[in-house]
Amino acid sequence: MIFKKIIKTSVILLLTLFCLGYGLIYYTDNHKKHITYSKDDFKHYTTFSDLNTYKDASVKESDLENLYQKLENAGQQVALFKIKNGKVYVRYKMRPYLYRVFNVFEVLQKITKRSKLNDSTFLLFYADMIEEDSQKNLFFENNTPLFVFCRNVEWVAKHKLLLFPDDHVMGEWAKKKLYDSWPRLFQTIIRANKKYSWEKKANKAFWRGNWNFRDFEQVMSRCKGDEVCFNNAYSSSPRGKLVYVLKKEAPELLDVDFAAHKISQKHKVLANKYGLLMENFVPKEDQLKFKYSIVAESFASTPSFLWKLLSNSVVLKQDFPYEQWYHSTVVPNKHYVPVKEDWSDLIEKIKWLQNNDDKAHEIALNSTDFIQKQLSPERIDGYIASVLNEYSKKVLFDGQLRLKDYRDTTPFWYKKGLMFRGLKNFIYPLHLKNPIFDNLKR
Repeated sequence: MIFKKIIKTSVILLLTLFCLGYGLIYYTDNHKKHITYSKDDFKHYTTFSDLNTYKDASVKESDLENLYQKLENAGQQVALFKIKNGKVYVRYKMRPYLYRVFNVFEVLQKITKRSKLNDSTFLLFYADMIEEDSQKNLFFENNTPLFVFCRNVEWVAKHKLLLFPDDHVMGEWAKKKLYDSWPRLFQTIIRANKKYSWEKKANKAFWRGNWNFRDFEQVMSRCKGDEVCFNNAYSSSPRGKLVYVLKKEAPELLDVDFAAHKISQKHKVLANKYGLLMENFVPKEDQLKFKYSIVAESFASTPSFLWKLLSNSVVLKQDFPYEQWYHSTVVPNKHYVPVKEDWSDLIEKIKWLQNNDDKAHEIALNSTDFIQKQLSPERIDGYIASVLNEYSKKVLFDGQLRLKDYRDTTPFWYKKGLMFRGLKNFIYPLHLKNPIFDNLKR
C-alpha cells in the first residue's frame, strides 16, 4: 500500500515538474524583450531603397489579390499574407516548399508578440528564385511589389522584388529540429569559434556541399549511362570544376568534395552508380578547422554564406548574379574575398592569403564581428518588423481582401507530416476528405 502511494506521488511530482518546465520554456519563448529597432538601423539595406521607389498608399490591395491569383493560376509558389490588428493570416495552395510559408507565418506570429506590426497585406514568392527570363512577365506586368528570398541583380525591374530573409534564417520550424536555422546555428558557430582559434586552423581552403540534383538528373538523362559524357558535363559545372579539376591541380591547397547529410533514395542510387562521394559530410562546426572557407553557388544563392561569415575563417565567395537580403551590407575584401565565377583566380587568392596571414586574419575577424553585431537573430527579427512596417505605408487598404479567405493556423496534418516524415520538398496529401481543406487541392 505504501509502495503504491510512493509511486503515485512520484508520478504526480514528475508530471508537475514537467508541466512547470514546459510552461517556463513557453513563457520565455513568447515573452522575449521587445524589438526596439527602426528603419534607421537598416537604412543601408537595399530593401529600404527599393521601397523608396513607391509612393505612400500607391499599392492597392486589389492589385495584390490580382497578382496572387495570376501567379497561383500559373502554378507559381506564392502566398498572400495579411496582418490585421496584430494577428497574422495567410492564403496559399498546395505547392512544393509549402513549409516555408508556415515558417514565415510562425516567425511573424512571434514578432507580433514582441513588436507592433502595422496592418498590411503582402505577397511572398517562396521558391528559391524566379528561374527563367520568360517568367519575368508574370511578375513585372504592373507596379505591384513582391517579397522574394533571392533575385537576379542584373534585372532592370529588380526593385519590384523586395528581398526577405529566407527559411534558413527563420527559426520557428527549426525548433522541431527539422533543419539548422540561424538562431541555433548562430550559437553553434560562436561556441566552435572558441574551440578553433586562428592559430590552430589548417592552412587550406575547405568546401563540402550537395550536387544540384536538378542538373544532375538532366545530365543523367542526356548522357544515358555514358560516364565520359557525365564527367565532361559535371567537370564544366562550377561545383564540378571545383571538385574534379581544381582539387587535382592543387590538392595541397584544397580540401573540397561533394557530400550530403540527407539524400533521397532515388538520388542515392544515381550517385552511387557513378561513384560520387556522398559519405564526406562534415558538420558545420568542424568546418571551422580551416582558415579559408569556400562559398560555391549552385542553383540559387546559397544560404551557407551567412554562417561562414561568422566562422572566424576567411570566406572565398564565388561571384554570382543573384543576391539575398543582407548581401548589400557585406563588403568585398573587408568581410570576404570575392572569386571569379569560373574559379580562374581561386588558387591565386588562396596563395595570396597564405602569404599575407595577418591580412587574412583581419578579414576573418571583420566578418565575424560584423555578423555578431549586425546579423544576430534578434536583429534580423528587427529587420523583418522594420521592413514590413515601412512597406505597410505603401499599401492602400481598399477592403478588397476578406479575412474569411485567409487562415491563421497551419493544418495539423501538415505539421504532423513534417514532424514524423521529415522535411519533404513535395508533400501532397493523398486524402483530404475534410471540406475545410478543399481549396488546398491543386
